[in-house]
Amino acid sequence: PMIDLTTRRIIGFEALARWQRADGSFVPPSDFIALAEETGLIGELSDRLFRRACLDAIGWPADVFLSFNISPAQLTDRLLAEKLISALSETGFPASRLELEITESVIVKDMAMASATVDELRRVGVHVAIDDFGTGYSSLSQLSRLRFDKLKIDRSFVASFEGDERQAKIIRAMIGLGRGLGMKTIAEGIEVASQAET
Repeated sequence: PMIDLTTRRIIGFEALARWQRADGSFVPPSDFIALAEETGLIGELSDRLFRRACLDAIGWPADVFLSFNISPAQLTDRLLAEKLISALSETGFPASRLELEITESVIVKDMAMASATVDELRRVGVHVAIDDFGTGYSSLSQLSRLRFDKLKIDRSFVASFEGDERQAKIIRAMIGLGRGLGMKTIAEGIEVASQAET
């Protein structure tokens, strides 16, 4: 769940891929997502997961959004935006309630492709977030060249900022950067009340 710290209200949910074995144990996403990317199956897997997530989210309140991660390997597909927009049309899920997350490191690898994809998705009303901010290249030039709606601070910063003043200052600077660029900011991994209060 994603929670607005001002109102304490749930405003969205991030769809997370999980694979449960017959014995009840789980295969880590880092294993099966990486395997799907290596074998070229990530597109098909993501298409299925995306459609399922859209169908599930249709029943949520109209002011709750769905957040969905795009795999780095998918951004090499020139038809990615077209496929996602088609799935939205087929499932009936409104583009305005969808937020796609693109990891920071992906953008660096192919700026032209990322820019074209982001622009096309935003044109139809999809919101786009830069994910894991602070763990990739953190290039400010990329933030000035691409239009994102949200900046997601990586959980590695949130996990230790309470006992580390330098880390806390970095988080404040990221929040200020997001505000200055007109982006909403979300801090991943807030798990205790004291982190939310700070």
